[in-house]
Amino acid sequence: MWRCQDMDNHLKKIIYLSVLTILVSACASKNHTTPASVIPIEEVAPPQKTETHLSVKDESTAEKLGFYEKESGSTAVNFAFTESTAISKDQLDSEVINKTVSFIDKNLEFIRYSFGKNNSIYVADFSNALMFDYRKSSVRNSDQSLLGNFSRLYGSAAFGKYLYIIGHTDSDGSASYNYGLSARRARSVASILIDNDVDGSKLSIVPAGEYLPKVSNSTNEGKQQNRRVEVISADSRALIQSYLRQLKCPPNERCQRKILNIFDVRKVGANTEMNIKNPYSLAIHSPELNNLIQLDESLRENPDFLNTKPLSLNDERNLIEMGELRQNLLIEIDIRPVLRLAIQKRAGFHIPKKYIIKD
Repeated sequence: MWRCQDMDNHLKKIIYLSVLTILVSACASKNHTTPASVIPIEEVAPPQKTETHLSVKDESTAEKLGFYEKESGSTAVNFAFTESTAISKDQLDSEVINKTVSFIDKNLEFIRYSFGKNNSIYVADFSNALMFDYRKSSVRNSDQSLLGNFSRLYGSAAFGKYLYIIGHTDSDGSASYNYGLSARRARSVASILIDNDVDGSKLSIVPAGEYLPKVSNSTNEGKQQNRRVEVISADSRALIQSYLRQLKCPPNERCQRKILNIFDVRKVGANTEMNIKNPYSLAIHSPELNNLIQLDESLRENPDFLNTKPLSLNDERNLIEMGELRQNLLIEIDIRPVLRLAIQKRAGFHIPKKYIIKD
């Protein structure tokens, strides 16, 4: 009897352990199963802090190449004598320098621009009201001596070996008249420069007429500012031409892409003549024609490289290839009516019989 009872207890223990094992297995499998109604959530990484760097003007990069204003007035003059290797400040009369610096500070807008590495370009803006009477092209006698002192600084090559004289007008009057007036005024300034020891072979004239306004011509004050003569100087002709192509149109003004002529000058007796047979061409408001990278590299190797041969880039040809000058090349044809003469039929000459004498 005791043996049967021991067997029953042993059987109960086996059954109990079996049930407990099944329950533990069921719970373990339930913990490793993902319910269909639960969507796993991806862990989002915390946002990283970004540093903001201010853009730095690096003139060695293509995007930053350009003409940057540096000094103005007497500060620009002093910089020229400090950096120029062509002449020292002691080689000029101090009285001439002082008068010229005073003249610049009172009457001129004189600015030095920098391009690339150690390339300077100087722009002197002479207001026409300072030197010319209304609609006149001769420099007033009272201003010739002041301009003569200023010219001696250019003769020293302190501001560069090459000079471009740009004549400007406002938009009043016809375009052809303004072009001629700007040429005559630029030639008058060129004559005074040559008379004061500026090498004529290094000097060029660009009649710009009304096509390079400084400000809008919508007001009388703006027109007065646009009536001017600029003297632009540098050690490279290509640098000056790139500067002129790069100029932007002022606000509230409609500018046109134009081809301007660049004339060399020479002194014949007392007269200054422009070489109209072999002018260069220059496109204004055409910065895309500038290859500033190539210009910067050439100036680094040899500042005179692009000046020892004729201008290789013809702006007019390039603009034609770009399709920019098709409208300018159209020639208007005037169709005149054909002169038609009325045909008059004259009656035959008849002599009455009574006037006819018969033999």
